[in-house]
Amino acid sequence: MKNLLLVIYIFCSYPLFGQKDLKATYVFESYGSYETIGVLLVKGAACWYSRKEEKNTEVTEKGYEFYHYKNHLDWYYDLASKTIVQTRDSYRFPYLIAQWQAGMEWEITEETAEIAGYKVQKATTSPLYEDHDPFIYGEAIAWFTTEIPISAGPEGYYGLPGLIVKLEYSGIGIYKCTLQNVKFDTVESWQVPTLPGKIEVTKNEIYNLGTIDKKWLKQQKKALRGKGE
Repeated sequence: MKNLLLVIYIFCSYPLFGQKDLKATYVFESYGSYETIGVLLVKGAACWYSRKEEKNTEVTEKGYEFYHYKNHLDWYYDLASKTIVQTRDSYRFPYLIAQWQAGMEWEITEETAEIAGYKVQKATTSPLYEDHDPFIYGEAIAWFTTEIPISAGPEGYYGLPGLIVKLEYSGIGIYKCTLQNVKFDTVESWQVPTLPGKIEVTKNEIYNLGTIDKKWLKQQKKALRGKGE
């Protein structure tokens, strides 16, 4: 197929998920040499991707310092009901939770490559949140493999006819996530976080913390402390 194929792929391949549970580990890279590990668990139509960044200072080979705050992120995908719940616990923005209906428009290209030992194909879409900086992010680029026909991936991305092996962006920002290894083994069930005990925000707010009203957030945190959270 010579032309780009516009695919609106909203979990139509649910029967392809198979019976095996899956655990996939990814390396997330940002700002120079800074790396963290993300873990994707798949159990039937349920997926959980978690990435934890801890407070630390990184010094690059050229002597530049990057200070990182605590930033714990979790995405819970329900591929059957097409919903995502995301939680975020970070410096000055703890206890956040957002939920939205899943649905992504992917443009699958004919470009192929080999990444992490898998034959992959390139697809593009818009970044997950609406208020992104196109100069920094541009398009989200996913390299997926049909060798693992599971419609999931890291960092909240999903909906392709295969596991996402690498996720990156076309803008100037240095953000990419690459599959390190995959294991097919029994995965224990987990409980998706719910209210109360969290501060509910929108999808755009949980991705772009600068859009959250600081006065309102302060009131919400005070209310949680009053409830013993």
